[in-house]
Amino acid sequence: MRTVSDFTKQPSDNDGWIQKNASSGTWANVVAASAGSSVTEGGNTNRIMTKKQGSNWQLARAYYHFDFSSAALQRGRRLKVIGAKLILTVTSRSVADTNGDIVKLHKANVSHDGSSSNLAAGDFDQFSTTIVSNSEEQISSTGAVVIPIDGALLSYLTTQLRGGGAFNVFLMNKLDYRSDNQDDPAGQNKIDIASDSHGTAGSRPKLVVVCSTKRSARNRRKGGGSGGFGEIHIQSSGISGFSGEK
Repeated sequence: MRTVSDFTKQPSDNDGWIQKNASSGTWANVVAASAGSSVTEGGNTNRIMTKKQGSNWQLARAYYHFDFSSAALQRGRRLKVIGAKLILTVTSRSVADTNGDIVKLHKANVSHDGSSSNLAAGDFDQFSTTIVSNSEEQISSTGAVVIPIDGALLSYLTTQLRGGGAFNVFLMNKLDYRSDNQDDPAGQNKIDIASDSHGTAGSRPKLVVVCSTKRSARNRRKGGGSGGFGEIHIQSSGISGFSGEK
Protein backbone atom coordinates (compact mmCIF):
# COMPACT_ATOMS: atom_id res chain seq x y z
CA MET A 1 0.00 0.00 0.00
CA ARG A 2 1.44 3.35 -0.99
CA THR A 3 0.92 6.15 1.47
CA VAL A 4 1.86 9.80 1.53
CA SER A 5 3.47 11.89 4.23
CA ASP A 6 5.25 15.20 4.35
CA PHE A 7 7.64 17.13 6.48
CA THR A 8 7.90 20.87 6.79
CA LYS A 9 11.13 22.73 7.41
CA GLN A 10 10.63 26.27 8.63
CA PRO A 11 12.18 28.77 8.34
CA SER A 12 15.11 28.71 5.95
CA ASP A 13 18.48 28.68 7.71
CA ASN A 14 19.62 31.69 5.73
CA ASP A 15 18.31 33.97 3.04
CA GLY A 16 19.17 37.28 1.44
CA TRP A 17 19.54 38.99 -1.91
CA ILE A 18 22.30 40.09 -4.25
CA GLN A 19 21.67 43.29 -6.20
CA LYS A 20 23.40 44.58 -9.31
CA ASN A 21 23.24 48.31 -10.13
CA ALA A 22 24.34 49.83 -13.44
CA SER A 23 24.13 53.43 -14.63
CA SER A 24 24.68 52.63 -18.31
CA GLY A 25 24.98 49.75 -20.75
CA THR A 26 22.30 47.22 -21.64
CA TRP A 27 20.00 44.96 -19.66
CA ALA A 28 21.76 41.94 -21.15
CA ASN A 29 25.03 43.19 -19.62
CA VAL A 30 23.38 43.47 -16.20
CA VAL A 31 21.92 39.95 -16.42
CA ALA A 32 25.30 38.51 -17.46
CA ALA A 33 27.33 40.35 -14.79
CA SER A 34 29.75 38.17 -12.83
CA ALA A 35 29.27 40.03 -9.54
CA GLY A 36 26.65 42.11 -7.82
CA SER A 37 26.98 45.59 -6.34
CA SER A 38 25.64 44.79 -2.87
CA VAL A 39 24.42 41.97 -0.61
CA THR A 40 21.63 42.12 1.98
CA GLU A 41 21.24 39.48 4.71
CA GLY A 42 19.60 39.43 8.12
CA GLY A 43 16.73 41.84 7.51
CA ASN A 44 13.00 41.26 7.81
CA THR A 45 12.54 40.86 4.05
CA ASN A 46 14.07 39.20 1.03
CA ARG A 47 13.76 40.67 -2.47
CA ILE A 48 13.59 39.97 -6.19
CA MET A 49 13.66 42.95 -8.57
CA THR A 50 14.10 43.97 -12.19
CA LYS A 51 14.08 47.73 -12.73
CA LYS A 52 14.87 50.50 -15.15
CA GLN A 53 14.78 54.18 -14.22
CA GLY A 54 16.16 56.51 -16.86
CA SER A 55 19.49 55.02 -17.86
CA ASN A 56 19.85 53.15 -14.58
CA TRP A 57 19.32 49.39 -14.17
CA GLN A 58 18.76 47.31 -11.02
CA LEU A 59 18.52 43.52 -10.69
CA ALA A 60 18.06 41.55 -7.45
CA ARG A 61 18.16 37.76 -7.04
CA ALA A 62 16.83 36.18 -3.82
CA TYR A 63 18.80 33.36 -2.19
CA TYR A 64 17.53 30.57 0.11
CA HIS A 65 19.50 27.96 2.08
CA PHE A 66 17.86 24.93 3.73
CA ASP A 67 20.12 22.68 5.79
CA PHE A 68 19.27 18.95 5.66
CA SER A 69 22.06 17.74 7.95
CA SER A 70 19.92 17.58 11.10
CA ALA A 71 19.36 14.13 12.60
CA ALA A 72 15.69 15.09 12.81
CA LEU A 73 15.45 14.58 9.05
CA GLN A 74 16.61 10.96 9.12
CA ARG A 75 13.06 9.73 8.54
CA GLY A 76 12.68 11.92 5.47
CA ARG A 77 15.84 10.44 3.97
CA ARG A 78 14.29 6.97 3.95
CA LEU A 79 11.22 8.01 1.97
CA LYS A 80 10.65 8.53 -1.72
CA VAL A 81 10.26 12.21 -2.57
CA ILE A 82 7.33 12.77 -4.92
CA GLY A 83 6.92 16.55 -4.68
CA ALA A 84 8.01 19.74 -2.96
CA LYS A 85 7.14 23.40 -2.74
CA LEU A 86 8.47 26.59 -1.21
CA ILE A 87 5.83 28.63 0.61
CA LEU A 88 6.61 32.33 0.88
CA THR A 89 4.78 35.38 2.21
CA VAL A 90 4.85 38.43 -0.06
CA THR A 91 4.87 41.62 2.02
CA SER A 92 4.87 44.16 -0.82
CA ARG A 93 4.61 44.13 -4.60
CA SER A 94 5.19 46.81 -7.24
CA VAL A 95 5.04 45.48 -10.81
CA ALA A 96 5.08 47.62 -13.96
CA ASP A 97 5.99 45.22 -16.76
CA THR A 98 4.64 42.09 -18.41
CA ASN A 99 6.39 39.08 -16.82
CA GLY A 100 7.57 41.33 -13.99
CA ASP A 101 5.77 39.11 -11.47
CA ILE A 102 6.69 35.70 -12.95
CA VAL A 103 9.33 33.79 -10.97
CA LYS A 104 11.16 30.46 -11.02
CA LEU A 105 13.61 28.66 -8.73
CA HIS A 106 17.15 27.86 -9.89
CA LYS A 107 19.76 25.73 -8.12
CA ALA A 108 22.41 27.90 -6.47
CA ASN A 109 25.98 26.76 -7.04
CA VAL A 110 26.99 28.12 -3.63
CA SER A 111 26.03 27.18 -0.08
CA HIS A 112 25.87 29.82 2.67
CA ASP A 113 24.38 29.26 6.11
CA GLY A 114 24.72 32.89 7.20
CA SER A 115 26.90 31.86 10.13
CA SER A 116 30.12 30.20 9.01
CA SER A 117 29.60 31.41 5.44
CA ASN A 118 27.83 34.50 4.11
CA LEU A 119 26.30 35.40 0.79
CA ALA A 120 28.77 37.43 -1.32
CA ALA A 121 28.56 39.84 -4.26
CA GLY A 122 30.58 37.35 -6.31
CA ASP A 123 27.77 34.81 -5.99
CA PHE A 124 25.61 36.86 -8.35
CA ASP A 125 26.20 34.54 -11.32
CA GLN A 126 26.42 31.32 -9.30
CA PHE A 127 23.16 29.71 -10.43
CA SER A 128 22.37 26.81 -12.72
CA THR A 129 20.56 27.29 -16.01
CA THR A 130 19.73 23.57 -16.29
CA ILE A 131 18.91 22.49 -12.71
CA VAL A 132 15.74 24.53 -12.38
CA SER A 133 12.06 24.02 -11.73
CA ASN A 134 10.01 23.24 -14.80
CA SER A 135 7.20 25.40 -13.46
CA GLU A 136 6.95 29.16 -13.12
CA GLU A 137 4.72 31.00 -10.67
CA GLN A 138 2.99 34.36 -11.00
CA ILE A 139 3.00 36.50 -7.87
CA SER A 140 -0.15 38.51 -8.49
CA SER A 141 -0.79 39.75 -4.95
CA THR A 142 0.64 40.04 -1.47
CA GLY A 143 0.21 37.23 1.06
CA ALA A 144 1.09 33.55 0.83
CA VAL A 145 2.42 32.19 -2.46
CA VAL A 146 3.42 28.63 -3.35
CA ILE A 147 6.55 28.30 -5.50
CA PRO A 148 6.69 24.88 -7.21
CA ILE A 149 9.75 22.65 -7.04
CA ASP A 150 9.76 20.10 -9.84
CA GLY A 151 11.82 18.80 -12.75
CA ALA A 152 15.59 18.72 -12.34
CA LEU A 153 15.38 20.89 -9.22
CA LEU A 154 13.28 18.25 -7.44
CA SER A 155 15.92 15.64 -8.28
CA TYR A 156 18.57 17.93 -6.79
CA LEU A 157 16.49 18.37 -3.62
CA THR A 158 16.09 14.58 -3.30
CA THR A 159 19.83 14.02 -3.61
CA GLN A 160 20.59 16.66 -0.99
CA LEU A 161 17.95 15.31 1.41
CA ARG A 162 19.18 11.72 1.20
CA GLY A 163 22.80 12.79 1.59
CA GLY A 164 22.15 15.18 4.48
CA GLY A 165 23.38 18.15 2.46
CA ALA A 166 21.75 21.52 1.85
CA PHE A 167 19.14 22.79 -0.59
CA ASN A 168 20.37 26.09 -2.04
CA VAL A 169 18.32 28.06 -4.57
CA PHE A 170 17.93 31.45 -6.19
CA LEU A 171 14.45 32.83 -6.82
CA MET A 172 14.61 34.86 -10.03
CA ASN A 173 12.30 37.03 -12.13
CA LYS A 174 11.43 36.03 -15.69
CA LEU A 175 12.89 39.26 -17.10
CA ASP A 176 16.16 38.00 -15.60
CA TYR A 177 16.26 34.30 -16.47
CA ARG A 178 14.74 34.34 -19.99
CA SER A 179 17.44 32.88 -22.20
CA ASP A 180 16.68 35.20 -25.12
CA ASN A 181 16.74 38.34 -22.92
CA GLN A 182 14.38 40.03 -25.36
CA ASP A 183 12.28 41.72 -22.70
CA ASP A 184 14.02 44.54 -20.85
CA PRO A 185 12.27 46.09 -17.85
CA ALA A 186 10.74 49.47 -18.59
CA GLY A 187 9.84 50.30 -15.01
CA GLN A 188 10.07 48.79 -11.52
CA ASN A 189 9.21 45.17 -10.78
CA LYS A 190 9.97 44.69 -7.07
CA ILE A 191 8.64 41.94 -4.83
CA ASP A 192 9.53 41.86 -1.14
CA ILE A 193 9.14 38.61 0.77
CA ALA A 194 9.17 37.86 4.50
CA SER A 195 12.61 36.52 5.42
CA ASP A 196 13.81 33.90 7.89
CA SER A 197 14.22 36.76 10.40
CA HIS A 198 10.72 38.18 9.98
CA GLY A 199 8.98 39.10 13.20
CA THR A 200 5.94 36.95 12.39
CA ALA A 201 7.09 33.33 12.54
CA GLY A 202 4.23 32.08 10.39
CA SER A 203 5.31 34.34 7.53
CA ARG A 204 8.84 32.98 7.25
CA PRO A 205 9.91 30.82 4.28
CA LYS A 206 8.70 27.25 4.55
CA LEU A 207 9.90 24.24 2.57
CA VAL A 208 7.41 21.38 2.30
CA VAL A 209 8.56 18.01 0.93
CA VAL A 210 5.95 15.37 0.08
CA CYS A 211 7.07 11.74 0.30
CA SER A 212 5.56 8.31 -0.28
CA THR A 213 6.45 4.98 1.24
CA LYS A 214 5.45 1.42 0.40
CA ARG A 215 5.56 -1.15 3.16
CA SER A 216 5.77 -4.78 2.24
CA ALA A 217 3.15 -7.35 3.19
CA ARG A 218 5.83 -9.08 5.27
CA ASN A 219 6.39 -5.93 7.30
CA ARG A 220 2.66 -5.48 7.80
CA ARG A 221 2.38 -9.06 9.11
CA LYS A 222 5.13 -8.21 11.57
CA GLY A 223 3.05 -5.35 12.90
CA GLY A 224 4.58 -2.58 10.84
CA GLY A 225 1.23 -1.35 9.60
CA SER A 226 0.45 -0.16 6.11
CA GLY A 227 1.90 3.30 6.45
CA GLY A 228 0.24 6.58 7.23
CA PHE A 229 0.54 10.31 7.33
CA GLY A 230 2.96 12.41 9.33
CA GLU A 231 4.66 15.76 9.46
CA ILE A 232 7.96 16.92 10.85
CA HIS A 233 8.06 20.63 11.65
CA ILE A 234 11.57 21.95 12.12
CA GLN A 235 12.22 25.47 13.33
CA SER A 236 15.66 27.01 13.09
CA SER A 237 16.21 25.98 16.70
CA GLY A 238 15.21 22.32 16.16
CA ILE A 239 12.15 20.09 16.02
CA SER A 240 8.93 21.79 17.00
CA GLY A 241 6.67 18.82 16.46
CA PHE A 242 6.16 15.48 14.79
CA SER A 243 2.62 14.27 14.34
CA GLY A 244 3.65 10.65 13.84
CA GLU A 245 1.87 8.19 11.60
CA LYS A 246 -1.84 7.75 11.77
